[in-house]
Amino acid sequence: MSSPDLTAYIAKTPNGLKLSIALEELGLPYKTHELDLFSGEQKQDWFLAISPFSLMPALVDTNGPDGKPISIFESGSILQYLAERYDPENKISYPAGSREAYEVTNWLFFHNATMSPKQSYALQFHVVEPEGYAARKFRNESLEGFSILESVLAKSTSGFIVGDHLSIADITFYTYMQTAMMSGIDLTKYPSVKAWRERIAARPAVQRGETKPFKPMPEISMEARLQFMKAWYEKDMNWRAPKEEEKAAEQEEQNK
Repeated sequence: MSSPDLTAYIAKTPNGLKLSIALEELGLPYKTHELDLFSGEQKQDWFLAISPFSLMPALVDTNGPDGKPISIFESGSILQYLAERYDPENKISYPAGSREAYEVTNWLFFHNATMSPKQSYALQFHVVEPEGYAARKFRNESLEGFSILESVLAKSTSGFIVGDHLSIADITFYTYMQTAMMSGIDLTKYPSVKAWRERIAARPAVQRGETKPFKPMPEISMEARLQFMKAWYEKDMNWRAPKEEEKAAEQEEQNK
């Protein structure tokens, strides 16, 4: 396998942190491009060529599996790529075909397909319409997921979600803990989750992944964070809406 030549396109969000933490845990050399999401840098053509739906994070490996550059997007796909291609010592994974490897895939897909959307919507509606039906629905569904995670970690003899060491399953759940707290979830009601989060946060590689690739940011209050998120949701919605309206108008014209 050739030497890695990796560029991480990230921002300091839960999904962006998954990539930087995984790279630090693996001890891989990498370059970073910190995206300015609020200015819409992720909407520019050069980035859309890497990640077609403007999704962040994205990873470019100049020395791809066939020796040619490859772009990987979606955080779960990126974590699997790094584990399969650059983790021969199973630092954040388990041997292919093992019980633990399949269990990691279970939890990775569960988070990406189920927990992550519910937590994201719980925060969004907590910010935009905290007393509405959607806010209550997604918060309750997030709480259900936390109860499941609490049960798993309470039974774990290692303190990790799968097996006897940190894996990409832990990384993908860990970075969304801040989102949960911002949406009003009290981690003290989930003692095993709280203790697990504190252990992960104390790891030197995790601390590097949370700080090293990013420009320093001033500490702000929770209220200020929520106001920032509200402004972000409005901006992102406005970016996407015109294109959808244009497509609908074009389709209507074609149907005449």
